[in-house]
Amino acid sequence: MKKLFVSLVVILLAIGTLIWGFGGCCKCCKENKCIQKEDLERHMMFVQLAAESSTFNLIKEKLYLMVNCVVKEELGLNLDYDFDFYMPKAGAQRITLYYLNDTDLKGIDFIDSVLKNVLQKNKNNFDLKNVALGTEVNLFSGPTGDQKEELVLMISDPSKELVALNGELKIAMRNANQEYMGEHNVFLYDVEKAEEHTFLPHVGILRIRSGSIKNYIEEHMDDVVQFDQVYARIEKRVLDEAQEIVKAVLSENDSKLKFNNVCLFELPSKKCIKEYKLLE
Repeated sequence: MKKLFVSLVVILLAIGTLIWGFGGCCKCCKENKCIQKEDLERHMMFVQLAAESSTFNLIKEKLYLMVNCVVKEELGLNLDYDFDFYMPKAGAQRITLYYLNDTDLKGIDFIDSVLKNVLQKNKNNFDLKNVALGTEVNLFSGPTGDQKEELVLMISDPSKELVALNGELKIAMRNANQEYMGEHNVFLYDVEKAEEHTFLPHVGILRIRSGSIKNYIEEHMDDVVQFDQVYARIEKRVLDEAQEIVKAVLSENDSKLKFNNVCLFELPSKKCIKEYKLLE
């Protein structure tokens, strides 16, 4: 009798655990944070607008040299020191229209359908003739968020066409995320992360290798030298000198951009896995 009682208790506890687990997961899903014991592969993705500009290529080359020079001077190194303290943005110039953080790779076809619908609906709403390279540079936080290391050139969008397109994508992808959760009980992508920052049209130039700078200071410089102080000087010099370079180049060259396709860009492959026409 005692064994029977113990067995019944164990069974009831197991059933209770299952019920709690399903209830908890359901609640999580409603909050867009469904955490299940699932075998999902998630990647970072971007909806990006590809552009061409020989002027931007010229700006990049000048800024590569400048950043390397500034960092080496601040570290007391000769300019011929055999190491580059920056990572160039390789490939085509792209303006990110919308971020898709932690995307479920099983949902790519779902995203593909949404993007086709949004772009088809808006194909006559944008001509992007006034969108051009801006004169302002900025430093955004890198992947870890510890340092501002992403040097970018802001895009001039006087008619707010890119802002409007971002708004269309935001609404469509939010709705798609809810629909996907309803069908699959998991979120398509993390909306909160995707919309963490205000949309500011820009194109990436390079990433300052702040980790390498920190390692060099710790290994080769006096203990009293503080990384934060050195990096603050590097930030200021890079922004000031980059601003002057950009203004000088744009004063003598065309700032217009030639736009190609919209692409769904995926990390870590660093490839456009889907392409779409925006302009007819």
